Amino acid sequence: MLISTSLRTERLLLRRYREGDGEMFFELIRRERTRLAESFPVTVSQAPDLRSAEEHIQHLAAQWYLRKTYAFALLAPDTQQYLGYLAIKNLNWFHQHGELAYFLAAHAEGQGLMREAIGRVVGFAWDELKLNRLYIRAFVHNERSRHLALACGFQEEGVLKEEFRLPDGRYTDVACYGLTRQQFEASR
Repeated sequence: MLISTSLRTERLLLRRYREGDGEMFFELIRRERTRLAESFPVTVSQAPDLRSAEEHIQHLAAQWYLRKTYAFALLAPDTQQYLGYLAIKNLNWFHQHGELAYFLAAHAEGQGLMREAIGRVVGFAWDELKLNRLYIRAFVHNERSRHLALACGFQEEGVLKEEFRLPDGRYTDVACYGLTRQQFEASR
């Protein structure tokens, strides 16, 4: 089966990461490290320097071919400016489900871009990957991400208490949202 390596929305190009993308990934992390570390500490830890960022990107590219993670770079189609990251990860092929993870550059937030991207990637998950269920996990203090999950049709399924250990050693609760293919098709 041939899997698309790039997708388009009205205002975005979503394409799989490739060699050389470490620089754009690193520059976004470097500029917004403090802001992103609050909700994406693991991702931020993958890019302490340019070499590490490129290694992380090469790992993501390999994970695509191994069918473990489908990570997309979000780009402005006209300028190719890097705007963010959206991935289907933690795939379970037997149960046909996976987790969405995402972030945007601060200047790109609040414009509906991630909602647009998620809508396109949900279609990719159903049509090309043949998944049955997607889920999103968001720190309870990340109100934007929680609101986005609901706006994209995901339903809150519960809160996992002290599910994630932050870099400073504190634990935080994680809200869980899910969407099945059947729910998605019923809402069309």
